[in-house]
Amino acid sequence: MLMSAAGVGAVLGAAAVRSTDELQRIGRWDRGDVGDLFGLPDRFLASTNFLVSAALLFVIGFAATSQMAATNTTVQKSRADEFGVA
Repeated sequence: MLMSAAGVGAVLGAAAVRSTDELQRIGRWDRGDVGDLFGLPDRFLASTNFLVSAALLFVIGFAATSQMAATNTTVQKSRADEFGVA
């Protein structure tokens, strides 16, 4: 159940990045989610309540996946087309 919470958060995080078309907004996703990731795992480790743990893993999955997807999207959208694979 806990891994499912992280997986659902990851899927929704990827979908949220995908729904954003502007490169400037994607950059905000990239910078903003890193701060969320620093304190959340410690709170998860200290949690003794199942629902709190599931909610924290949902947010961690969302933040981690959206940060990775935003970084990848930023790199792919900012490169010049002449460097593409032939």
